[in-house]
Amino acid sequence: MTTETIDTPGSSHIIQVAYDDESREMEVAFADGQLYVYFGVPKEVFQGFKSAGSAGSYFHRQVRNRYRYRPK
Repeated sequence: MTTETIDTPGSSHIIQVAYDDESREMEVAFADGQLYVYFGVPKEVFQGFKSAGSAGSYFHRQVRNRYRYRPK
């Protein structure tokens, strides 16, 4: 299991994003304390958080309503 984590200190909505290569699961920790896991996410989508000007905007464009998810 290879997990990579990205901290997003400049974001007011998302604190951290973690990705597991094997399962293709991505965990998103929100500033309000909620934690969700998203399934079947391509690594490129996760890596996009690294160069995103806004983690929240990137999330809404590339992740929200595109992948199955559940609270963790």
